[in-house]
Amino acid sequence: MRLIYLDPGLRHDLGHHATVARSILGVLRARGIETLVFANALVVPDLRAELGAIPLFRAYANRPVDSDPIVGWLNDFETAAEMTLEDLRRISGLGASDLV
Repeated sequence: MRLIYLDPGLRHDLGHHATVARSILGVLRARGIETLVFANALVVPDLRAELGAIPLFRAYANRPVDSDPIVGWLNDFETAAEMTLEDLRRISGLGASDLV
């Protein structure tokens, strides 16, 4: 069994994304459970090296793009959803025993 850890918000050394990832991955790896980590495409090199993170996700929830005051949030959601689906489709080699 492998654990596949997906976190589009995993970009920086500090903050809850990095803290939670370190905690979860530390416990799993200490128990000998193989893990794969997929992070934001802009993950900083130090965190990437520390966690063995693979840059993948282009969409980032805290980066609104559309400035329309009425439906900008919906346009951003739809764009992010499509980008995330495209990004997930680029992951290959998953098996029935993998836990995502």
